[in-house]
Amino acid sequence: MRTEQEIFLELESICRSPGFIHAIARIQLRDGFVTFNEKLCPEDLDHLFHGSRLIRTEFMILVGLLIRGPIDFAPPSPTELSEYISRTYELLSELHATIVKKSKTSLEKNQREQSNDAFGISEALREPIFYGGETAYSHQYRDLALKKYSADTDWLLQNKRIDFRVANEVCSAVSRLIDWQITRLLMESQDNLESPTTFFEGFQFSCKDISKSMPTHSVESVQKVIEAFCLPEGERNSNFTSVDCFNVAYAYPILRIGPRKYFLANHYSFSEAIYNTPFYWMLEDVTYKTCAFTHRGEFTEKFAAERLEKVFGSESVFRNVSIYKTKNRILGEIDVLVLFPNFAIVVQAKSKKLTQLARGGNRLQLQSDFKSAIQNSVDQASKCASLLSDSTVMLRDVSGRKITIDDTTRRVYLMSVIADSYPALILQVQQFLEFNHDEDEISQHPLVIDVFALDTLTEVLDSPLKLLHYLEWRAISEKIFFANHERVLISYYIGFGSLDLAQADLLLHDDISSDLDAAMAVRRDDIPGDPIPSGRLVQFSNETPLARMLCDLERNRQDNSVELGFMLLSLYTNKTQSINDCIRNIVTKTENDGQLHDVALASGNESTGLTIHCSYMIKTEARNWLRWHCERRMSIHRKKKWFGVSLQPNYHITSIIVLGK
Repeated sequence: MRTEQEIFLELESICRSPGFIHAIARIQLRDGFVTFNEKLCPEDLDHLFHGSRLIRTEFMILVGLLIRGPIDFAPPSPTELSEYISRTYELLSELHATIVKKSKTSLEKNQREQSNDAFGISEALREPIFYGGETAYSHQYRDLALKKYSADTDWLLQNKRIDFRVANEVCSAVSRLIDWQITRLLMESQDNLESPTTFFEGFQFSCKDISKSMPTHSVESVQKVIEAFCLPEGERNSNFTSVDCFNVAYAYPILRIGPRKYFLANHYSFSEAIYNTPFYWMLEDVTYKTCAFTHRGEFTEKFAAERLEKVFGSESVFRNVSIYKTKNRILGEIDVLVLFPNFAIVVQAKSKKLTQLARGGNRLQLQSDFKSAIQNSVDQASKCASLLSDSTVMLRDVSGRKITIDDTTRRVYLMSVIADSYPALILQVQQFLEFNHDEDEISQHPLVIDVFALDTLTEVLDSPLKLLHYLEWRAISEKIFFANHERVLISYYIGFGSLDLAQADLLLHDDISSDLDAAMAVRRDDIPGDPIPSGRLVQFSNETPLARMLCDLERNRQDNSVELGFMLLSLYTNKTQSINDCIRNIVTKTENDGQLHDVALASGNESTGLTIHCSYMIKTEARNWLRWHCERRMSIHRKKKWFGVSLQPNYHITSIIVLGK
């Protein structure tokens, strides 16, 4: 097996061949586009998860090597083009195999030495860090950049002459134009698909082309944005000498191919650059550097609060909460605190990221990055959560308003939110995070996510009980499921009825997220399709009885409402539809005859049961009858716990009881 450097040098030689930019266009067409008919379906994304496809990090190696010298735009012959492409795939496959082998060697060495140092496997993490896939959607990079740099508007206007609202629109317009051009070429070139130049023009555009779809903006304003993210004249990416080195193609993904023409091989990279690159511009200004760091931290905290307010309401979400022992003694500070009956979420926001040196497997840098970005955040959240159970402390938010904590709080979920994509985040948390969880403590295992995962999570699990149930499931399953990124776990939770936590060490493949990926594209990019991923959410939408009961629990916030909500959400199986039908049946009977009707659900392999009765009884009378009935059911079915719900025909829950352990 050859060394990485030998493979990298041959790959560079191929990428510097005359006309290789046409091969890049072909590879992007093959591996980077999704086609569909009238509406986008999850099956349309299947080819994106095929093992033979180049992932974007591999594709960006090609772009990075292409720009290490002057670009030759002359088209190669069909034979040369075919040879370029086939050899490129061979070399990238060989490179991956070499990195995998080095990772395995590192793991085996660590095992032989029986090292107790978790960071001893740092070099083994190079493979999942580089090949782990994308943690964000392109629309998230594009749209969150508006929020991320909202406090830096003046600096960007003065120093780069960029209005970020225009940048957001330009990014969308470029993406739409390239999609339209490629679609047109596919339809018009059925008899000429082998021509090297057939699709190269599909990735070209001019500022005038873009401004046509943006009538409120001039060609000049569009050009300012394009030029800001265009590879600077004379830039040869000289530092990109291995896969671990910084690749300037990420910062400047647009290539100039003429006086008024540009080339963009991957519009995802344009969105990513809009999110990441301006921060580094500001760091070069020594007089503004401190402000840039401050604003990035404020963005992370503010964004986390806004997304949680979307789910829980502004009255339940508090920012910059200080915990006092006495008036002048602060014991801890919580960036965002969420309160819901008997439950709380403690959020700490961080703006640290994985550095280039750590990505290359440097042990000390990996350890330092993890501590700064994650471990310190979790430690702070854990400390603050433990203080919430201390009746002698006082809590006040940023405005000085006093916050009262419910004495009956039974669960505190810890959440660490970071501002940037953090490769192999789940794996690193599972390997490196130090968190001592006592079964008697109310704090659950922390959830560490980036702003993109939080955005997705609060978009699809958009009610308090749904989000809390996911946090509960994630805390329990932390050491059971393995995935490249959080949205795979979100998709598994939504799409699979059985959440069997006995399946230890279950590796979840990225294609599980296809339903969620399609739904998010429909919601955020206005693509025709189904906005609700198949599975659990379908059973709790469209005014089904279970969905209406969840809404009533969230609205009234009675005692045990969350626990009952968890019970209802865990009912998702292939029989959920029949459960909805049973509830509709007893409601209809009560509406027709005014009498009490009930349904009991006693699963044979679960430790819990549920009785729902529907009547016009007053609360006290209904509660007494419900208790007697549930005690009887619990005795018959020998369950550890039994839930009882008193329901009126309008689905209003009047009483909840919980019997058993």
